[in-house]
Amino acid sequence: MPTPVVSTGIRGSDAANPSLATGAAKLSATLAGVAAGHTVVVVTSAFRFSTPTGDLVTGVTIGGTAATLAARGSAVQSGTNHRTECCIWLRPNMSSGDAAVVVAVDGTVDINWHADSWAFSASPLDRTATAQHLSPGTPSVPVPATGTTGALAQASQVVIAAAASRYTWTWGGTYGGGGTPPGGYTLLFGITEDSVNQVPFQSAYRSTTSTAGVSAGFSVVDGAAVTAGALATFRLQSVQRRLRVRAEAAINGATGITAYAWPGEPDASLARKWTNVAAESSGGVVLLPDPPAAWSTGSTVNVVLYQPAGAQRGTSFVPAIVEEV
Repeated sequence: MPTPVVSTGIRGSDAANPSLATGAAKLSATLAGVAAGHTVVVVTSAFRFSTPTGDLVTGVTIGGTAATLAARGSAVQSGTNHRTECCIWLRPNMSSGDAAVVVAVDGTVDINWHADSWAFSASPLDRTATAQHLSPGTPSVPVPATGTTGALAQASQVVIAAAASRYTWTWGGTYGGGGTPPGGYTLLFGITEDSVNQVPFQSAYRSTTSTAGVSAGFSVVDGAAVTAGALATFRLQSVQRRLRVRAEAAINGATGITAYAWPGEPDASLARKWTNVAAESSGGVVLLPDPPAAWSTGSTVNVVLYQPAGAQRGTSFVPAIVEEV
């Protein structure tokens, strides 16, 4: 599974600096040695008393360029108007070298954040989801979650999910630690302290192997306050698509194969053609590179294979699966 290449680690509020304003030293950091073409992702989690409207984090600058806001989850506690916010920001196609990350906030806020560099594709952002929950520790309201995205554009992606709360919170773990991440996820960073000087939050990530929509639900031990969740999926840099043809064993080891594939009935759609491909030595498997983008990952298409020269072996219609590697 892909992992962050370089990271700032957790930044932001602490016991000495519980409330931070734009320009505070705790709202900037440098990512050292970012690789060319990588994507920097910033997760921000913020809280402020008596703020019913308005964004708490107003922007993020990465390497002197404004980052793109991928997802902003926000929630307001009923009655007291305490506002909680969780955001995911990104800047793709970084130049090599050090990159300064600066977070701007509206007024003074309690905030924790981190920035990480990832080997994502040139246009990495795919799907997002956000959610809010009031008093998520109570039986009648679900634990904090991010909501579920729509179907992914490709199967091999990285999901980054985060949730934040006001103080007095434990993310399925012990006080003082990052807590237990959602099922199937790996913890990125987290704070679970019962402290007004830090914003309890958790961020986590996982990889995907299908185009099904994704979500994250966060385990909660205690707490009765608002939470906000955000999630984004990112395409990987090295994804390749192909057709895996499940042909008969008679085609094993054949070379110089011509292949025709149809996404539906052959009389209802044009065929895609491959020439001079080879079958694997066993299993009746033929791999056809770069199927059309409109053929979704995981779908099945119809294929005919034949060998124009030599033994002139061939197949009837056989199924093929669109896959990613």
